[in-house]
Amino acid sequence: MKSKWFFLLLFVVSTLVLPFSARAGQDTLSFVIAPPPVGYPVFEKGFTDQTVGGNFIYVNSKLMDTSFQLFGAMIFGNWQYCVTNKFALSGNFGASFLFGDKYELMMIQIPYQFNLAYQIDLAKDVSLFLLGGAGGDLGLSSMTIDIPQFIVIDPTTVTTTTATGRITGGLQANIGFGQFIFSPFGLYTYTAGSFWTEQKSTMSYDYPSTAGAIDGYSTTVIGFDLLYKPLGVSLSSMTHFRPDTTLVSIALKWLLSRN
Repeated sequence: MKSKWFFLLLFVVSTLVLPFSARAGQDTLSFVIAPPPVGYPVFEKGFTDQTVGGNFIYVNSKLMDTSFQLFGAMIFGNWQYCVTNKFALSGNFGASFLFGDKYELMMIQIPYQFNLAYQIDLAKDVSLFLLGGAGGDLGLSSMTIDIPQFIVIDPTTVTTTTATGRITGGLQANIGFGQFIFSPFGLYTYTAGSFWTEQKSTMSYDYPSTAGAIDGYSTTVIGFDLLYKPLGVSLSSMTHFRPDTTLVSIALKWLLSRN
């Protein structure tokens, strides 16, 4: 029973994936942490924009009466091509690394996303983007747990691999003031996938591998971006509070090229 409890902890924590929100069910924990969906919010026909950024993440949570903390960072890049002054195609790719303060917990995530965006002008310096896309994540998680075996304790390494796919739709606003653009956004995502788990015993006990499906679930993503146009630098931030969870994320992104 104890090994099953720790596997549940590993599995639900390992669903950390790219791009700002959180959802939770009973005795489960799952986050989505992300930059704004529109790579560079100024559309000009024929222009290709390339941006790169980093995301710093802190999570303090409690699952089944056990408290733990996660610290980590993400790096990501975005490519965007403006087909017209109103319509753009984009894709992003990244990698995140997170470490826990218990059980030697370590997580690596590789997220990717492809988006379509259509701009609607509402007023001078105010516009709205309609968004749609698809993507997924590859994840690898590892933790060491103590499994009782008769009168001894067997330190066991549990490794979980996940592969998920998702579809996304939503809105992002552009509100210009001077040299700045403020871009709040909201997204809805639906995610599903599969997982594979292996357990390696220090004392050579034989523990079974596990595989199964990750049932589909929906996520609401809310965040914002503040862009300083002269330098092509933007700052995004989010803090999320629940009775048992606090998540803080700060992302910095800058424009590499625009041609």
